[in-house]
Amino acid sequence: MSARRPIYFNPAAANARCDPRNIHGLKEFHQSLPNYAPTPLTSVPELAKELGVRAVFVKDESDRFGLPAFKVLGASWGCYRAVTAHLGLPPTVSLDELSARVKGASITLIAATEGNHGRAVAFIARLLDSRADIFVPRSMDESTQQLIGSEGARVIVVQGGYDQAVREAADAAQALDGGILVQDTAFDGYEDIPTWIVEGYSTMIMEVDEQIAKEGLQCNLVVTPVGVGSLAHAVARHCKSRDAPISVVAAEPDSAPCLHSSLRSGKPVAVQTSSTIMDGMNCGTVSTIAWSDLERFVDACVTISSHECHAAVEYLVTKSIKAGPCGAASLATLKRLAVTEEAQTLLSKDSVVVLLSTEGPRPYPIPKEVSVEDSVGLTQILTTINSSNPSLSLTDGAGENQIANYLAAWFAYRGIEHHWIETVSGRPSIVGVLRGSGGGKSLMFNGHIDTVSLSSYEKDPLSGTLGEKDGRQVVLGRGSLDMKGGLAAALAAVSAAKASGNILRGDVIVAAVSDEEDASQGTRDLLAAGWRADAAVVPEPTMGKVVTAHKGFLWVEIDILGVAAHGSNPAAGQDAILDAGWFLRALKQYQQQLPVDDVLGPASLHCGLIQGGEEPSSYPAKCTITVEFRTIPCQTQESILSDLKNLLEGIVQENPKFQYSEPRATIFRPTQKLATDHPFVERALACATAVLGNTPQVSSAPFWCDAALLSEAGIPSIVYGPRGDGLHSKEEWVETGAPAFIDQPTELYNPVPMRRGLTDVAQFLDGAYCPPHPCSYCRKHRLQCLIIRTTPANPNPITSCSSCVALFRECSLAIGEKRQPSGFETLAPAIGHLHGLRELSEDVAFADQMTIPEQEYELDASMLDHARGRTEPKDSKQFVRKGARVLRAWFLQNQECPYPSEEQRSQLARQTGFSMKRISTWFANARRRQRQKMEFSGRLQVNRAGSPMPTSQWTAMTPLERWQASPPEDDPVPESAIRDAIASSTTESSWSGLPSETNHLPTGSPSLNFDSASSSLFDSSISGFGGRQSEASSDSISTAWSHQSPNDGALSFPIKPPRRHKRRSSHATEEYRYQCTFCPQCFKKKNDWTRHETSVHLSLESWICTPNLAELELTELNSLACKFCPFSWPSQAHWEEHDFRVCAEKPIEQRSFTRKDHLWQHLRKFHSCTKAPIPDLDAWRLTRGDIRSRCGFCGLELSNWALRTNHLAGHFKGGVRMEQWEGDWGLDAEISRLLRNAVLPGKRGQGI
Repeated sequence: MSARRPIYFNPAAANARCDPRNIHGLKEFHQSLPNYAPTPLTSVPELAKELGVRAVFVKDESDRFGLPAFKVLGASWGCYRAVTAHLGLPPTVSLDELSARVKGASITLIAATEGNHGRAVAFIARLLDSRADIFVPRSMDESTQQLIGSEGARVIVVQGGYDQAVREAADAAQALDGGILVQDTAFDGYEDIPTWIVEGYSTMIMEVDEQIAKEGLQCNLVVTPVGVGSLAHAVARHCKSRDAPISVVAAEPDSAPCLHSSLRSGKPVAVQTSSTIMDGMNCGTVSTIAWSDLERFVDACVTISSHECHAAVEYLVTKSIKAGPCGAASLATLKRLAVTEEAQTLLSKDSVVVLLSTEGPRPYPIPKEVSVEDSVGLTQILTTINSSNPSLSLTDGAGENQIANYLAAWFAYRGIEHHWIETVSGRPSIVGVLRGSGGGKSLMFNGHIDTVSLSSYEKDPLSGTLGEKDGRQVVLGRGSLDMKGGLAAALAAVSAAKASGNILRGDVIVAAVSDEEDASQGTRDLLAAGWRADAAVVPEPTMGKVVTAHKGFLWVEIDILGVAAHGSNPAAGQDAILDAGWFLRALKQYQQQLPVDDVLGPASLHCGLIQGGEEPSSYPAKCTITVEFRTIPCQTQESILSDLKNLLEGIVQENPKFQYSEPRATIFRPTQKLATDHPFVERALACATAVLGNTPQVSSAPFWCDAALLSEAGIPSIVYGPRGDGLHSKEEWVETGAPAFIDQPTELYNPVPMRRGLTDVAQFLDGAYCPPHPCSYCRKHRLQCLIIRTTPANPNPITSCSSCVALFRECSLAIGEKRQPSGFETLAPAIGHLHGLRELSEDVAFADQMTIPEQEYELDASMLDHARGRTEPKDSKQFVRKGARVLRAWFLQNQECPYPSEEQRSQLARQTGFSMKRISTWFANARRRQRQKMEFSGRLQVNRAGSPMPTSQWTAMTPLERWQASPPEDDPVPESAIRDAIASSTTESSWSGLPSETNHLPTGSPSLNFDSASSSLFDSSISGFGGRQSEASSDSISTAWSHQSPNDGALSFPIKPPRRHKRRSSHATEEYRYQCTFCPQCFKKKNDWTRHETSVHLSLESWICTPNLAELELTELNSLACKFCPFSWPSQAHWEEHDFRVCAEKPIEQRSFTRKDHLWQHLRKFHSCTKAPIPDLDAWRLTRGDIRSRCGFCGLELSNWALRTNHLAGHFKGGVRMEQWEGDWGLDAEISRLLRNAVLPGKRGQGI
């Protein structure tokens, strides 16, 4: 069963009928207005096919008489009829004649509005040359107010919502001579003008009839938005007056369900509304003249969330239909209706559906998803909302308004009763109540929604992302632990209770309170408003312990008085600061006498503040000392103040000149102490033991929280919350799972009965939802695209749809995100199993789980050192795994440029204890694994974590061939392969040119003993992802299993023994005349030699990613396709997903590439570009200036590189060899630092 508010169905409406109305003069009047034309009726065949109906049409009211909404139809007719009645004119007078009569009369049109109605009234007032006063709620944004004012109206902001604006507008109309209220909301004594407004809307419905008839079709269903019900009233009467009646579905926001609530109650009821992007529908009462007809004629009433409406707006944009939130509400309603079983009575394969899109596009804040029901997802969303306490930080304190609005929408989505408490402006609390049947006890979850300042947070305080700390999955961000994680758990519990279908006897209350971090204003407001419960849980972070007691605190200020005087007149002055020493000494003695509690331990005190004096040259007249007492139950505010008064009197007896003012308490908070044998504590422990399989520890806490205020009000309270770390510090996180020693009892699992068809897989994926646009693969193959939320069952933290996960594809929705190991990789090829066996954690020693020959372990650099004859102590498995986790964390955070600098490698070496060589080898293997492409289903695809292990086409290559196919910058290559390459491509003279220092080992070194064992060691340690033995390894050097490793540990392609090479003939030497001046390499052609030097050793040019962000920014919001990928109708949010801003903010050196193809690879992988971001990528090329050098053969100074190339080529053609080179290269110091793998000819050793 779903926790969501149910759809209201009225089967009786199918047989309801009414008489048609003939509104004389309406059509002619509208046609007489300037720029009249029927608005478009647009067909959406793709939507019809998706829903399985014959046709779906959208009535586009984004441009009606130049205004972006339908409201002018009703407002114009209502104003016309109201003014003619006021002037005693017949309703057939022309608009020009009426305008002339209005000029001689003092008439003011008055209206209340959420936006479009008020603007329409102002528009008509301008046509009639009359004044207009428009009353708007205080929540209306400034841009909407300006649009209303642009029509010549006076905008009046009321301190309340829409209903308050209606009341004030009605009062103003009565008080003003010539004032006429033009309102579509009817109430007692005011019904004529609302009736005329409803009649005006009929023009739109009549246009629909004519347009549908031209298509040769007949409408079966109309979906209409509902505010106060005027438009819905006109639609319902028109549809039910037809010979073949049309079904009517009403659409309302979750947060303003006035019609839905009235229909369920059977009578008109007023509801408290909350924030929604559907401003024009944010109404709390149904019009009195509309109610009776809507009750009879509406077939279904559906409530939708702001997020669903936003998704509908984006969908309509893809169909070239311009719509605002109120306009797209009809589409969102139809989509929700279509997935219900009851919809079969309204929708069939022959249905023709008309959606009324009542307004054009307008700006609005992007709403957050409220359908989330799991505690992890809720914690992530709540953490992304800035709710920093403004009284703690005046600079970045956002307050609790935004998060309270989200929680109100979350409760409204589920139809859970909720109340807004706000005694201090901008500091609201929200209370949700899941009502019981009666007769049971009530339980309150009290959690604060404010956080401390964001300025002290080191990274992104509002990220809400998943991460890993100490091997545990966590949610990161300010407030995730304190205490949005605990509040999310309470919300998830309430949602689960409602979804279970079991009605509790008692009420469950969720009190999301403000200001706990400072003055506990929210809980004090809650108690002052009369909210009570039989017991309460405060989900503060207690690290899994049940806390029944904590100390209270009291702040006391004491003024020590002196006499102000100039510093040069000591006889007249008395130093209050020095006299404060008397008090401090006595206070220290009093501190030793504080009482002790059996549970909370000793009470304590400390001096928090000392303030006194005005300037150094004057005697201070006052010194104020603020003392904080951490109290236990036997201490009260009165007892502490009495003790301090006695202490001060004692000082006066010892020093008669000592003066003071009475101690005063500034803040007092009570203690919390609930007996451990209290029935509520025992019941809570029993429930926790049954669910967790382990009894939580009962203890006291050092901090203070709102539990004390609840206990003081007579509500027995405990504190019980999640684990985590970083409270109020530079990085904060909350753990997402239960401790490892707790197992979920299987008997607690209750399967949810399947209530939807097998084609709707969302019911099997907890928290799955449809994205606004399907991913590219699902769109192409017409698959159902569902986003899988991160849950314990699906630990993968990136956005991916279910179809792409099942097919092991990279989902296009995961733009810019890097997929982590999902936790269910296979340990061996799993034939016939989708995901195979779950991969063991790195923290579990494989020796305890299975027996694997030591030869099958992937070898690292320390084993290479052992092969070379070095004897070093063998690292423990725990040491290797811990170090590998550090390297992996760095690698995942820097995937756009996974090449650590020397400084970064040094830092990693200090953190892990690994050698620099070992770290380089690890990153080389990790990069190659990432780049490796696997063959799957006949096409080249990335072998994602969790997929079966296909055979790689790279396994037939040697490491050198793999390096040549995709050369990394720092990847190591076996020395034997380098030796063979050099022997086959260099002359005899260059054979001996390798350096004799640390770059190689001399002949006879153990590392060059090419027997089978050493070959095996070299090959398995550096083959990386492309090697046969290690290509299926899902992790780093700590991985203890290699795919298809033979039992004897021998590798399948051992390094070949060294071959004897014949001495090159003089003719061959002449062929390889062009010699590299930086290494022993030789070439036949001048171009090959030049390209080698400028690509391998010294790059003369580089390509910079995003040198100018402005040229890539989205300039046309209505463009058909994205400039960088095939995405249609890109929005600003889509442009941000390409992450060009990320590169633009990096230093130049971190986004530079030595080759153009490397830049293009970066654009494809990191920025998800399938098209070149600019017409010519060469515009991003940076060419170095002239490089000065010298010739080592003749000593000539060369002014640029081209001159150097031609000059040296002449020497080589003349038979000069590098053995004749003298001195250095003559490069500047800055250019010398850019050289890579370069050795002066004179320093190259003899032999290898």
